[in-house]
Amino acid sequence: MSEAAKRGRRNWSLEDKWRIVEEAQLPGNSVAEVARRRGVNSNLLFRWIRAAEAGQDANLPGKRILCPSSTLM
Repeated sequence: MSEAAKRGRRNWSLEDKWRIVEEAQLPGNSVAEVARRRGVNSNLLFRWIRAAEAGQDANLPGKRILCPSSTLM
């Protein structure tokens, strides 16, 4: 049995989803590239983004502009 088959489906925590959606929405980031780096299927990431923008999941952020952490201080 392959390693992937042993693992089964991966459960993403809401915090992980939030972080990945926000990263994908940063200017200059490609959704496909973020998905590849994070080990998420790009179709699933697009689904999370659409759900967040539609407000279907209250635990995922809507589309918003993020400011760099250096401007928060």
